[in-house]
Amino acid sequence: MDEAGAITLDSVTIGITLTGDGSHDVNIIDLQPDIVERTAPWSGTFFCIPPEAGTPTMQMGFDLDSPRPIARTIETLMPDVGKPGRPFFNEKTITLNKHEQQVVIARASTTRNQVAFRLRVTYMLGRVRKQAVIDDAGRPFRVTALNRVGAEDVSYQRVYVSAPDYSLRDVGTGRMSTSQACHS
Repeated sequence: MDEAGAITLDSVTIGITLTGDGSHDVNIIDLQPDIVERTAPWSGTFFCIPPEAGTPTMQMGFDLDSPRPIARTIETLMPDVGKPGRPFFNEKTITLNKHEQQVVIARASTTRNQVAFRLRVTYMLGRVRKQAVIDDAGRPFRVTALNRVGAEDVSYQRVYVSAPDYSLRDVGTGRMSTSQACHS
């Protein structure tokens, strides 16, 4: 689906492996999204497929609806659900010793827009401040909110839902309730 240009709904989870460079300790002092595009939610074909999530080593989240999204801690409510907490880098620096690795799971979410973004990492290599950009194989990451047309309704050109046998069922087109879109 990614190769066909699919856009993730509500939140996109990005796994980042940070690695020390071997000659100096690396201190990650900031990680933030650079918004490339912010538009109305996607309204084309909607595939309602339940997400799969793992347990991250280190978690942070971004509210892409914020005018200036920043990395925030994730306060876990249940193993696969979290809510944004305090600014992540106000409390922490990620320190990598020579050749050490740290896995960070970043979740970027939106409830109002379709957002394309890249992540900018600011780090200290010894005493030198540097930056690097993380993207999706040369393209920006993309996430979209539901295409709402009222408090309880959504509208798409076509809607497919996953069936218990993992096939996809066409459930219609146009305006429908949120529950119809994913539970028909």
